[in-house]
Amino acid sequence: MSQLSPHATDAVLGLEDFLERVEREIDFDAPDGLLAATPLLSALANDRHFLVERLNAELASGDFQPGNEATAATLHLATRARFFVRANIWMPWAASGPARDWQQQLFFYDVPHDHDLDFLTVGYHGPGYETDLWEYERASIVGRPGEPVVLTPRGRFRLSRGTVMHYRAHVDVHTQWPPEALSVSINLVSRTRRHRWEQLLFDVEQGSVRAPVEGASRARATLCMAAAQLGDARTAALLERVAYERPCETTRLAALDGLANLEPSHGERL
Repeated sequence: MSQLSPHATDAVLGLEDFLERVEREIDFDAPDGLLAATPLLSALANDRHFLVERLNAELASGDFQPGNEATAATLHLATRARFFVRANIWMPWAASGPARDWQQQLFFYDVPHDHDLDFLTVGYHGPGYETDLWEYERASIVGRPGEPVVLTPRGRFRLSRGTVMHYRAHVDVHTQWPPEALSVSINLVSRTRRHRWEQLLFDVEQGSVRAPVEGASRARATLCMAAAQLGDARTAALLERVAYERPCETTRLAALDGLANLEPSHGERL
């Protein structure tokens, strides 16, 4: 199951020192390399000033998070060649139904899902969200909506302040529940262990796949489909490279479909 490490250290690391040590000490290519960063992430969470200083700087700039492509509840902190760091904000349930619908879409509350990246997360502020956990074997399914899947329950945990959790890509399925008060978590996300599958949503009661998460893989697939309609000979060569080299199966399939449309004579080979 996801590793749960409460209060891994009493040491304190500022953001820049944290980034330098992660770059120098953590082997993200090793199977459990990310777990070695647990005390470092815990030490960053012990710095009670860096996040408010970053928020103040963003507010003072007048151009809040211009390069942030994540959700509105995410504050991008740093990107390096092998990892990136972000802060996630979690809000308690609103009183009204429409506001709750908006929150559910933004925060993924009560939506069982997996992840397509390995990451560590630590509770930084507030009581923290609770999360229900399951495990599954991604290689045992295709990922089609309605497809049966075996989800093994692993219990409910709270990401309280100082607690570090490890989420494994395409192994851990979880759903978050709103915290009792505003909470913040800090994520250390690996960029090196690429996975060929897209992120999925699950129906736990039915034991099935609900749908793929609409995200980057869907955007790439749409681009491939557009290229198939508008492209030329060079487009065909680029689509073939995407079809053979991209780790995401959804993107590869879209590239193959596009290539078959551009070069119908090669359809049987493809």
